[in-house]
Amino acid sequence: AVKGKYLQHPSGVILMRSLFSTSVMDKTDKNISPHYIMELIQTLVADEDRFFPLSDLAIAELLEEKQEIRISRRTVAKYRTKMGMLDSNKRKYL
Repeated sequence: AVKGKYLQHPSGVILMRSLFSTSVMDKTDKNISPHYIMELIQTLVADEDRFFPLSDLAIAELLEEKQEIRISRRTVAKYRTKMGMLDSNKRKYL
């Protein structure tokens, strides 16, 4: 609803999207930066078995188990795509 919308303010024009938080909450209600989650995903993918790469669902489950960060499979896919990483089928044997 706020995509591409601007707000006129006495100090200047502000993109409405910048007014909302982009952090993710973990199980202990701590705010976690998406950049930190992307680093964790990158680490998991770098350490995976090349013959059996981790799916987005497996990455989401590992993040919940080890880091207590609950994110959906779709969010993992979005972050992975944003970082330019291939999906599990295309990472096989690379």
